Amino acid sequence: MRGTYWEDFPQWTGQDVKDWSHGNAVSYDPSTDVLLAGLRHQDAVVGLARATGGDVQWILAPPANWGAAWAPLLLQPAGPGDVQPYHMHGAKFTPAGTIVLFDNGNNRASAYEPPVSGFDNYSRAMEIAVDPVARTWRTVWTFGEDLVPPQYSGSLGDVDVLVETDHVLVTFGNVADPDRRGPHPRGDGARARSCGTSPCPRERHHLPQPADAGFVPGL
Repeated sequence: MRGTYWEDFPQWTGQDVKDWSHGNAVSYDPSTDVLLAGLRHQDAVVGLARATGGDVQWILAPPANWGAAWAPLLLQPAGPGDVQPYHMHGAKFTPAGTIVLFDNGNNRASAYEPPVSGFDNYSRAMEIAVDPVARTWRTVWTFGEDLVPPQYSGSLGDVDVLVETDHVLVTFGNVADPDRRGPHPRGDGARARSCGTSPCPRERHHLPQPADAGFVPGL
């Protein structure tokens, strides 16, 4: 990453940790023999060839700030309705070979770009289909951007496919208080929401679930 971005990156622990990747997901697709790695602080999900020891196959990420060696591996949105996820959690392959993830949406901008105000932000669940030959990705479905009030999770969050019931479990963690949504809103450490979708997104069942753990910064 160019410049002093990681020197200026917020240090929640007060230590000079330079958490440049914040890897938070690994998943394997046996049908393609591809591993994916979720790199939250790079706004990236990376596909790796297991058979060759991890050669990068594709990168699902905003195009900003990638060097020339990596640019050819970046997947392009298939259409104008495919809105890039940011600062995601829980990326994983589904049995169908698609990818589900929790799009936290922090800033909805890459490093050095103007951030989206917290008043306008939201988090969502997504299912994404990757075409490694065409170098594109497309949205299968999303859930969250139309919730009222918006549910914005600056950290935490997950999406899980419940195979036996064909449901999807979406968890919004560390949800920002809608009454104090500012440029950098924080949850109060005791707010969470889970919703089951059956099958997502045709039916939606909201299941409020208070978190009983304190806020863990940076997750």
